[in-house]
Amino acid sequence: MSNPFTLVHADVCRASTSTIFIDSIAAEPVNNPLTQNLPVYGREQYFANSLVQPLVQPVLIKFTSFGNTNLGSFAGGHQLGEWLQVNECIVVGGENLALVNPNTGDDNWFSTGNTISEHSQVTAHIMIATIGEGEEFTAMPQMDVIAAPNQFAQTFPKGVMGRYNLNHVPDGSNTAFNLTRQAQADGPNFCAYNQGGSWLDATNAMNLNVATNTISNGQILAPNNVAIYFYDAQ
Repeated sequence: MSNPFTLVHADVCRASTSTIFIDSIAAEPVNNPLTQNLPVYGREQYFANSLVQPLVQPVLIKFTSFGNTNLGSFAGGHQLGEWLQVNECIVVGGENLALVNPNTGDDNWFSTGNTISEHSQVTAHIMIATIGEGEEFTAMPQMDVIAAPNQFAQTFPKGVMGRYNLNHVPDGSNTAFNLTRQAQADGPNFCAYNQGGSWLDATNAMNLNVATNTISNGQILAPNNVAIYFYDAQ
């Protein structure tokens, strides 16, 4: 399985009466500025199933405006300016992929507003895995990006090749955490990390445990650091 491209982008959500759409296989899909109309990583398996299903890589979304909707209060609502992790998606109408609202368990995020006019639409900042195109996405080892959401977005304002590993936020501890895919013992075991604005690297330093599929290093994963871990996966 190739690496995705984790898109980081802020824009207007696709117009809807209740839903946050992230992809479409329609013959003439509606424009989606938030995702830049990029195909979502794992879309083949998503569109083959009409039920609520887990995302291959959870989506992080931070709403920056509710527009004229009741998104802030509907079914408990959500906060402006706070990253929200969304773990599931659902196909709507056979050809559109939507995020599942953690508060409702379905595709309903609001019940009023969000007309076509730009000034009334919901806006958000999103981090979402999209399909990477080109030989580099298949030739490179697996890449897990480890960072707090704000640090991720600041370091890679347009996105980066690799999967966002949401199993750990750098905190200076030696807590072991799972990789996003099952690692193999003979991989590169290489880590590049940004510390104080400078990129550094280390090999065989992440305490890879293939049996538990975990890594750890409190020094490399210090608070505010951003790391990319390279490894071979099954």
